Amino acid sequence: SASITPNIPPATFAMPKNITLVHANVFQDTEPQGSFISKLFHSPKIPWPTGTLCIAGALEKAGFKVEVRDYQLRKSSNPYSVNTLTEFIGHNSADLIYISCTSSFLPYVVLACEKLKILFPYKLTVLGGIGPSGVAEELLKTFPFLDIICVGEGETTAVELAQAIKKNIPLEKVKGIAFRNSKNKVKLTPPRERLKDLDIIPRPAYHLVDLKLYNNGGISIARGCPYGCVFCNLVGMWEQKV
Repeated sequence: SASITPNIPPATFAMPKNITLVHANVFQDTEPQGSFISKLFHSPKIPWPTGTLCIAGALEKAGFKVEVRDYQLRKSSNPYSVNTLTEFIGHNSADLIYISCTSSFLPYVVLACEKLKILFPYKLTVLGGIGPSGVAEELLKTFPFLDIICVGEGETTAVELAQAIKKNIPLEKVKGIAFRNSKNKVKLTPPRERLKDLDIIPRPAYHLVDLKLYNNGGISIARGCPYGCVFCNLVGMWEQKV
């Protein structure tokens, strides 16, 4: 059956920002054990969002205008407030929003997407990352307000998806996503091939964030995990492959 290409106005891609990328995670830091001195000089770890920045770099290389929002940097007395998260994502954002999250924060992101659809029905949200990847079909079947889910690695898929939306290409042409077709049936496209050479990934878009706000981070020299631990959300993302 034919697929629906989301109805985003063409003018969206002529605006100062085409796509808003949101790193929607909150990392709980462990209270240090030991002396008063060690606790005094302890500072919470704030890792820069490597995955989100890699996708931003790929989108920029493809010609899109991107902004990055990192929710862990937002000062809030209650970061788990759905209203706070909704405002952070939706206020003055692009009409095409990519949201990355882990499994632990996925319930809050889903609730925020429900509010976003009420407040901004014309905005299109795309979920991705470790959290949604393993349960993409279940999420779309359960929550009708969710639009699209990116499954697996996002650098190539994010670009092809944005190009499909911009050029009005049917979404079923894009590998590695889940969406609803014209009959409102959830459809999973063929899996995206895994990247075999990480060197082809464009440089992460570090210029889109203030690196001075972070005190922890890393670079990717390999991807995946061969194990199938029942308690781990990486299994759905990497399917026990390296």
